[in-house]
Amino acid sequence: MSRSILAGALGVTILFSLAAWAQERRPGSPAPGEVRPAAASRVAASVRFAPGSSSLDEAGQASLAPILARLLAEPRSVATIITHAAGMDFSVARARAMAVRRALTGRGIPGRRIRIVNAGMSRGAEPGVVLVRVR
Repeated sequence: MSRSILAGALGVTILFSLAAWAQERRPGSPAPGEVRPAAASRVAASVRFAPGSSSLDEAGQASLAPILARLLAEPRSVATIITHAAGMDFSVARARAMAVRRALTGRGIPGRRIRIVNAGMSRGAEPGVVLVRVR
């Protein structure tokens, strides 16, 4: 009987210790009630291309403005260029991603801070749109 009481007490102690550990504030995590500035959020842009084209027009260049602003303001941030393609469209999707990459590197963003991902064709994906995200 005393073993079961001891085991129960130990279990409760461990449970309370885990609960206290979970409540501790981790480095970089917001304090309770703290509101993070907008700079800590993600920034995304959709760059539209004409069918079959990989040329970045003026509208596409303009849509990259918030991405460039974030990358220049936060030197440790990374941009992810996401394309959607299937079948023979991979070469066009890759060319579009490279056009966006060139636009960013041409404005001083190091290539090592840019990733390219082909997400394949998923439901609701627009093949003529390249998504760029910064975290």
